[in-house]
Amino acid sequence: MTKESRLLLSSIWRTVSVLFPVHYWLLLLFPTVSNAAPIQLYGLNYNTRQGPDWDWNKCKSYERIIQDLTMIKKMTNKIRLLSMKDCGQGEMVLTAANALNMQVYLGLWVGPDHAERFSEELDELDAALEKFDLYPDLVLGVTVGSEAIYRKDATVDELIVYMNQAYEVMQRHPSAQNKPVSIVDIAPEYVGKAKLRQAVNVTYTNTFPFWEAIPIDQAADQLEEDIELLLSLSGANEKPFILGETGWPDGGFIQGVGVASPANQAQYFADCYCLLVVEKGWDTFWFTGINNDWRQLQDPNNTVEGTFGILYSNLTLKEHFQKLEFTCSNGVTYSFAEMDWTIPTLQTAAPSPLDPASCAAHTQCLALELPGLCCPTADGVVLGCCDADSGVEVVPTAAPLPAPVVSPASSPVAPPVIPTIRPSEATVASSTTTAAADNDVPTTAVDEPVAAPVAAPVPSTSAPSINLVPVDVTGIVENTSNAPDSSLPAFFSSPASSNTVDARKDSSLVMIRTTTVATVLLTMMYV
Repeated sequence: MTKESRLLLSSIWRTVSVLFPVHYWLLLLFPTVSNAAPIQLYGLNYNTRQGPDWDWNKCKSYERIIQDLTMIKKMTNKIRLLSMKDCGQGEMVLTAANALNMQVYLGLWVGPDHAERFSEELDELDAALEKFDLYPDLVLGVTVGSEAIYRKDATVDELIVYMNQAYEVMQRHPSAQNKPVSIVDIAPEYVGKAKLRQAVNVTYTNTFPFWEAIPIDQAADQLEEDIELLLSLSGANEKPFILGETGWPDGGFIQGVGVASPANQAQYFADCYCLLVVEKGWDTFWFTGINNDWRQLQDPNNTVEGTFGILYSNLTLKEHFQKLEFTCSNGVTYSFAEMDWTIPTLQTAAPSPLDPASCAAHTQCLALELPGLCCPTADGVVLGCCDADSGVEVVPTAAPLPAPVVSPASSPVAPPVIPTIRPSEATVASSTTTAAADNDVPTTAVDEPVAAPVAAPVPSTSAPSINLVPVDVTGIVENTSNAPDSSLPAFFSSPASSNTVDARKDSSLVMIRTTTVATVLLTMMYV
């Protein structure tokens, strides 16, 4: 090659290298490699519903529950239920969880008809604890109600009575004698009611900035502020704390609340993971593991309630979570991509009804007012409605029954406008209520080299010491006005400014960039 040719090639190479930097070629030769740690949560909320109240096929089979929990176990080993009786889920879920070596926080639902129905929840609890008494690690604890005070379904005094009844049931079973029992409600109810704080042995709240209409960039800060306020008060500051529900929907619209979108759901998850798991170490049951599509059938006016899941109802990981990768203040990058999201094959069992005489009290047909009796199968996993004489399955022909106002399968729907705590307010607003799918999540590359993989933080399994003796709260007067009690600080902080830089998270993709190969390539071209 002549000298002129070499000079010409060198000039061309310099031009190309300016137009297309070295890392452009490196990314073509060496695709981006993720070095993130797998996301691991303390727990997820779960229910066994697949249809609204009037649907005769509203309850999932045991096989589907196994399939659900197998997917959930990729993210956590713990789940939380809100009811024992709904769909007979208490015993079914405990059976599945025990088979998968998972743990369950049991819930006793308290609705507007609690005076007639709560005893049924207690009976289901008693039977389940009796059956699984030989498995001391299966049940984590028991909660009574879920925002029943906020919804005005029950008073603090009524819930304390129910909590003590649950405690008495638990004392009959050795595996549950040392497990916590508590009442679940929103943080402002705990803040404004000293009697509630004193009665429980675990402070157990639900907090949703989404329902407070907090902007997404301020949502995690507002969550932290609400909880820190509660934990500063007497009766709560010396007890274990569990966040029973928090989350953000990715679809639907309701006037006066937050903006539901895939990007916002991903951002809230990343912000809260860094806050709750990495920084605070608060035990949190995320709401929720799987979308509840049936919620929109239950309430056509509420299009967001069913979209809080990390997984679609078909158990596929949502696209924006597939792409999500974020770095917390500890310098560790986390991702869902580090897990195998293959959905296990659903194993189906052939129906084999028991003698109808054994099925008289089953709730499936009774709740639907169908003719005949409702029979579990011989192996206890498939439910069918059976005629009392023939044992033949009866398909309902009547019109569906009207839907109840509140369903225990997930937390109730929030009213459109919920006030937020502000600095000069003299009262504490009932702000948070519970909730219950695909744009790209904006990300930015990080230039720093990636370190070796770091294991995700493992949520603590050892709870602080818990006083299990029921507390005498007869001398404490309930603050029925919902105003702060005397122990409440004189001020409330306002939400963080949207201009505040959140150092908690750098939600960016991490690209491996190296100059060694570039140097070799350049040397070869210039030689």
